[in-house]
Amino acid sequence: MVHSRSGRGRGRRENQMGSSQPAGNMAAQNVNNSGQVGVPSLSQPIPSLGTASNNSSSDLCGTCNGITGTDAIGCDRCTNWFHPSAMCLGLPDQLITSIQEYGGTGIVFVCTECRTGSSDGGGVSQSALQQLFQTVKKLCETVQSLTSQVAVLSSGSGTASQPQSPGLALGLDPGPAPDRDQLRTLIREETREIEERHKCRHSIIVRGIKAISVDAFKPMFDSVCTYLTGSHVMFSNAVCISRERYIFRIKIEDDNSRKNLLDSARNLQNSSFSDTFINRDLTYKQRGELRARRTQRLTSGSNTPSQSSSAVRDSSPNSTVTPIAVRASGSGTTTPAVVPELNYVVGANTIETFKQGLHLSLGELLFAHTE
Repeated sequence: MVHSRSGRGRGRRENQMGSSQPAGNMAAQNVNNSGQVGVPSLSQPIPSLGTASNNSSSDLCGTCNGITGTDAIGCDRCTNWFHPSAMCLGLPDQLITSIQEYGGTGIVFVCTECRTGSSDGGGVSQSALQQLFQTVKKLCETVQSLTSQVAVLSSGSGTASQPQSPGLALGLDPGPAPDRDQLRTLIREETREIEERHKCRHSIIVRGIKAISVDAFKPMFDSVCTYLTGSHVMFSNAVCISRERYIFRIKIEDDNSRKNLLDSARNLQNSSFSDTFINRDLTYKQRGELRARRTQRLTSGSNTPSQSSSAVRDSSPNSTVTPIAVRASGSGTTTPAVVPELNYVVGANTIETFKQGLHLSLGELLFAHTE
């Protein structure tokens, strides 16, 4: 059967008669020689279909790797989900419409990957090749549609007929269509952002190592890496991007080394390297988004009513929240105060606790303001 997201397992499907059989056998019995997904005869048990009850963003399409929704169609042999489109399923549009209309009852779907990988020394079956051809055909149609749209935008004349957009080819709602200039600007900005993120994916930013040159920076940073990870970290392309703020950019090709270094960077706050900050390298757009989130977080924190009179704020426009400890009347003990939104308990070491808790975040914020 073609199944949607429900509480059922994927390995074996129970039919209405109470018996069970492997999903792969059902798929083999119900795919005919023409490459189409077949329907069992009346003498065969018809599998039941669960209702879609979970729109999980963690399930990605097995073909395009995009996020799927409750209308996704699952393979009865493996654990992959697919968008209900000819490009992702490798099925004709008419058959996909029938699957959606009748809920997939009595139909077994096996994805192209399972069908091409299940041959027992006899090569790939003709029906599997036809299913793969259907995917390639729809992909070519989408590319042609996108190429035609780019040609219309590049020509500058609005006389050409508007081709079908790739979103329509995928069965998505394109929304209101922007004008030609907006599309050009959007494409340029998105392309530039993709290129910048691709360049930054292996880079990290190091701030606070007071080195006067790149040569002096390398052994000092190596000491930091040894403290955090217990071993040397191979890096290259060290560049000083701000001598006044001691900001350096380096490149670490190994994904595991880079991830371990970033994950352990918080341990610097209680060490002899407490003035050193290590963060991911961000694009201009990402830094702007980070700056906006920080500002919104600080604004929401300052506008939230205090849970206790022990949290005191300066009312000046440029002030920041200053948590303090208040002594209970008639006693010499300190009463902890809770800072709204930040969830840090303030006690005798108020300022130090607050600074340590925001150590890494403040480092990111300071770098987000530099250009």
